[in-house]
Amino acid sequence: MNLEAAFTTAAENSAKEHLLQHYAQNRQQEDLCFALWRPSAGQNRLTALIDEIILPRDGERGLHGNASCQPIYLTRAIKLAQESQAGLAFMHSHPTRGWQGMSHTDIETERDFIAYPAGATNQPLAGLTVGTDGYWSARFWKRQERRMRLYWCHKVRVAGQKSYSIYFNDDACPAPPRQKILKRTFDTWGQDSRTHTPAPKSA
Repeated sequence: MNLEAAFTTAAENSAKEHLLQHYAQNRQQEDLCFALWRPSAGQNRLTALIDEIILPRDGERGLHGNASCQPIYLTRAIKLAQESQAGLAFMHSHPTRGWQGMSHTDIETERDFIAYPAGATNQPLAGLTVGTDGYWSARFWKRQERRMRLYWCHKVRVAGQKSYSIYFNDDACPAPPRQKILKRTFDTWGQDSRTHTPAPKSA
C-alpha cells in the first residue's frame, strides 16, 4: 500500500506559521496542533488530504522545550473531526532538518494518547512532523487487533495553483541511481532537488 499525505497550500502555510513560529524567533521550542484530513484512496494507495488546521487555544497545550497536548484540546479536535466526517491529524515540529523520525516520547504520545481516541472518527490517525527547514514527514497509526501499528508514508505533497512540492521518505522511496543519460540534469539542478521541487511561478 502506497501511503502519503497531501496539503493544500493554505493549510500548509497555516500549519508552518504556527509550528515553526518559535524557531523563527531563534527559540528552541517545539509546538503542536491538530488538523482535519479526508481520504483519497486507490486500489493500492491511501492519501490523507489535509485542508483545515485546528490551532490550539490558550491552555490547550504546554510549551517546555518539547510541547504537550492537553486532553481538552484532543477532545475538541476529535469532536470537530466527527462533525466534519473527517479524520484527525496530529502535527508537531522538531528542531532538526529533513524527514523526521520519532523519539520514544513521540511514539508514546501518538500511539497511546492520541491514536486510540482518534479512532472515534472511523479513520486512522495521521501523524506529521515538520523540521526547521520546513520539510514534512508523515505516518498513519492503524489499529491491528488490540494494538496500534505505525505505517510510514512514502511522501508528503503540497499542491497549490502556482506551486507543487514533494517531501520524500528516502527509506521508502530511495533516490534512483545516477545514470549517464541524466548527467546534465544532475549537474545543473543537483542531487537534492528531487526532494523539494516547487513548480515555476507564473509571470
